[in-house]
Amino acid sequence: MKRPLSILFIGLVAGPFLRAQAPEPRTAFVRRLQAAVAPWGGPKRLWECQPGPVYGVVTLPGAKCEGLAVAPNGDVFTGDLTTNAIYRVSPWGQVTLHASLGSGTPYDPANPGWYFDGVKGLGFSVDGELWACHPNPISRDRAKHGIWRVGRDGQAELAVPLDPTMAPFPNGLTFDSQGNLYFSESWKGGVWKVPRGSRTAVPWADHELLAPLPEGGFGANGIAFKGGAIYVANTDQVTLVRIPILPDGSAGAPAIHASGFGWPDGVAVGPRGDLFLIGGWEDWQVIRVRDDGSWEVVVPGGISGAASLDFARAPSAQPSLFLANFWASEWGYPTVQKVEVCK
Repeated sequence: MKRPLSILFIGLVAGPFLRAQAPEPRTAFVRRLQAAVAPWGGPKRLWECQPGPVYGVVTLPGAKCEGLAVAPNGDVFTGDLTTNAIYRVSPWGQVTLHASLGSGTPYDPANPGWYFDGVKGLGFSVDGELWACHPNPISRDRAKHGIWRVGRDGQAELAVPLDPTMAPFPNGLTFDSQGNLYFSESWKGGVWKVPRGSRTAVPWADHELLAPLPEGGFGANGIAFKGGAIYVANTDQVTLVRIPILPDGSAGAPAIHASGFGWPDGVAVGPRGDLFLIGGWEDWQVIRVRDDGSWEVVVPGGISGAASLDFARAPSAQPSLFLANFWASEWGYPTVQKVEVCK
């Protein structure tokens, strides 16, 4: 095989110099490299990249979409709680109705209860199946209340029925590497577990760090699995809580991993392993949380009303962050928004 001329040139010019030098220790090389990039913002990981601008993917007039999940092939799924419809959005913005979880609850500004019944968090299992949280704490319709499984053909079933008096508000869901499902319960505050292959949910983590405030609101909300632990956003307490998974599968002691970023909602794991969440006080933001609990705002605005987020991880595609904007119709934003993770 012929070598490129550029490689031959480098070898001719640099070869004698390199042979004359003693091998440089790895640590010394890294320090020189860090010093070289310091003028451009200090030492940074070479693979670190910043998100680009926010784009609109599609607008669904009148829809109230809270849950969002990205399939392995890059298709985006989002659920409208007013109709209980789950839509498939292709990477180029084509929308199709994928599934229906029964009749929804029409939007009624005069009746705050309209929000609570309907499809919420979405997530894909390790087998590539779509799952959905569907609380009915107002109507207490047991035929809908629980965790739904949606087949690739759009056929939906209530796979894990829940007792509305025990788990009134299943909100977000995630899967660990073994295929076990975990979901947050927001009204009482806690995390439940559905072992792989089971149709029964069991309480997994119950702690004051997962509870809502005494006046009532949302405790455990957005949820994600990363590195042998479950991470849960507590909206009322404005915290991100880490719960280790012990060797026997039980929950370890919950602890605050990060805080101070404004009311958090959806949580997702990025393509480089960092945690991302939606938070903010007056204007919603996307926040990246590092392993040490420090955090930074990476999308400072333009997403107000966003509730859930997930990443497209197609190997051949540029990593992209997608968001479901719940208040899109009222605030003039697209229903599904997109942020390029790397410029």
